[in-house]
Amino acid sequence: MKLNSLDSDKKKKFSFSWLIIILIIFGTVGELGYLLWKKYDLPKKIAVLENRNKTKEEKIRQLGKTENTSSKWKAHQVLKKAENYRVEWSKILAKILEVENKDVKIINFSSTKDQKISASGKATDWDAISNFIENLNANPKIQNIFVSSVSKDKELDKKSKKTHNVSFQITFNFIEK
Repeated sequence: MKLNSLDSDKKKKFSFSWLIIILIIFGTVGELGYLLWKKYDLPKKIAVLENRNKTKEEKIRQLGKTENTSSKWKAHQVLKKAENYRVEWSKILAKILEVENKDVKIINFSSTKDQKISASGKATDWDAISNFIENLNANPKIQNIFVSSVSKDKELDKKSKKTHNVSFQITFNFIEK
């Protein structure tokens, strides 16, 4: 029986030793597999993180552009408001030129804050100014005509043969609609 018992002890020691060796081998292979997996997985993770970084940098750039867009939008709003108050001189001049004739010459135009247009000029006589104002009144886009001054030039140089010797100043509203 002693032999059996020794054989059995040897078998236990032998199998226990092999069990430890097998566990060490499996542990080493497992650790090696884990390290290899990490090694090959690391570039993928780096790529994902770099992609996230690029995405965030792009969002930051877009935010910077958004601020610029915001100021552009504000500038657009200011220009739009200014457009409402802007005098379109080309349209006004076209309407004035329709009624202006050789007896009346417009010398100066200006506008006020309340959208009134002021014009000054010279005419051959009082009747020419009257006809000019009647023609302006006939235009529906020109309203509220007011003659603020009419005067005859005091000094008339006969040598210069000045024909337009009556000065006038008028104000009116120009309605675009």
